[in-house]
Amino acid sequence: MLSLQQVGKSYSADVVAVDEISLDVARGELLTLIGPSGCGKTTVLRMINRLIEPTSGKIFVHGREIREWDPIELRRSIGYVIQQVGLFPHLTVEQNIAYVLRITGMSVKKRQARAAELISLIGLDKFHLNRYPAELSGGQAQRVGFARALASDPDVILMDEPFGALDQITRLQLQDELLRIQQQLKKTIVFVTHDIQEAMKMGDKIALMRSGSLVQLGRPVDFFNCPADEFVTDFIGGSDFFRLLELIPVHQVMEEASLKKTPGATLTRDMTLAEAMRLLFRQNKQQIYVTDCDGKVTGLLSMDIIRRAAAAGSGCTEE
Repeated sequence: MLSLQQVGKSYSADVVAVDEISLDVARGELLTLIGPSGCGKTTVLRMINRLIEPTSGKIFVHGREIREWDPIELRRSIGYVIQQVGLFPHLTVEQNIAYVLRITGMSVKKRQARAAELISLIGLDKFHLNRYPAELSGGQAQRVGFARALASDPDVILMDEPFGALDQITRLQLQDELLRIQQQLKKTIVFVTHDIQEAMKMGDKIALMRSGSLVQLGRPVDFFNCPADEFVTDFIGGSDFFRLLELIPVHQVMEEASLKKTPGATLTRDMTLAEAMRLLFRQNKQQIYVTDCDGKVTGLLSMDIIRRAAAAGSGCTEE
């Protein structure tokens, strides 16, 4: 779906923002891009939709190199959500959500229907459609920004620290909301963040950058079990068992399972392993089923699975 091949961005011989990174994001995958300030993660994001032109390498979207696209067409085909939201203050919520659809010539009736569909998807009541951005809270505005990115139903969405300016409670709520929507829509998402807990919670995979270079790419659990170097270990705050339990979500390590009838005690897939262990202890169980946002059983978690996750990642060579 999305592929970067030795992509670099230099502003001069001495200023290298991104140093020939390569990574692939599969269809329906959420990749979190993380690293210290100034490491190049936002530059990578902006090169994908050609807000910044790469100086080397190739980027493919839908199997097509981005320089083969008309830049405007490319940007309209990719959803883009930023920290500052960027809603038009003189337009209503409905008009903001449907802005791209208006540009493409969609009828008023269809635009209104799409806006109403999306406002429900992001968890807001329909009366918000007639409000203006100044009448929204920060969390509500960020939800509307995400709805606008979804309006044209793009397969790829870029998110640049979308929750960075929000308070902790609102941030956690929107993380859960995004994960719920992602379970339904299966978009291909590149999500930039500076918060390691957010990266671990949100990402199917994590790409950690430093000084323009890609240091490590893998599942969250692999960063504990197979850190590439001391920088990785220091950045995630240590590689001990208890740190892993607090950060890794259940869906990263669960085994796939399905049941026609939901059992009494279950976990949700986005709970941390620490929360899962506490529930297992309270229930005096060795294993428990995992459900998605609709309450459907999708996996199984046990104490043995947790121990194996803590002992070794799938990408490590066992000695």
